[in-house]
Amino acid sequence: MSTARKLIISLVLVVLAGVAAVAIYVVVQNSRAPEALSADMESSSDAFDPAALTGTWTVTDNSVAGYRVDEVLSGQDVTVVGRTADVSGTVEIEDSAITSATLSVNLDSVETDNSNRDGQFRELLQTSEYPNAEFVLDETFKITEGTPAENNGVVFEVPGTLHVAGASAQVTASITATLAGEVTNLVGSIPIVFADFDVEAPSLGFVKVEEQGLVEFSLELTRD
Repeated sequence: MSTARKLIISLVLVVLAGVAAVAIYVVVQNSRAPEALSADMESSSDAFDPAALTGTWTVTDNSVAGYRVDEVLSGQDVTVVGRTADVSGTVEIEDSAITSATLSVNLDSVETDNSNRDGQFRELLQTSEYPNAEFVLDETFKITEGTPAENNGVVFEVPGTLHVAGASAQVTASITATLAGEVTNLVGSIPIVFADFDVEAPSLGFVKVEEQGLVEFSLELTRD
């Protein structure tokens, strides 16, 4: 076999090995990505009566929030999920309406399965200067405008302002609310476009982060 032929075969094998490595990485990474947060319908089956919800509701320690975004690696989507339990906030309800709501997430504590990626995330969002992301309700929202869901849950489309990395943008949170005794659960997501917050999606040539993603949350609230 000629030297040139051996070189060509070697190059082909290297390319095939690289393709196989990428495919394996994609499968492994996607298998590690947690599923989207969802409401626990089995334990949250009490009737959701807006008139009985008046008061101040506070986010408890049994809450979680984070992000879900796709990276494109050699043309294949890799799902990346980062989460934290460092979530706080309050919701004010009066006369069957949410009159105010402020929810805060400590971005410095958000983690994925890769510490290098987490460091890039913190640098990108300038968490040393802006450690928290905050969602603020834009205007009074009637709970009765929600759409009934299974097991007495209610689905809302709530407009608000999201503050991230020193920038702000109007967003809409899709929320499923359920009630279990004196505990209200709010589970949902907020679609975001990074450019709306003056954040450029990272691109390293062989891997590029998509220009949009989701903020995800599962909040447990109790009445003060």
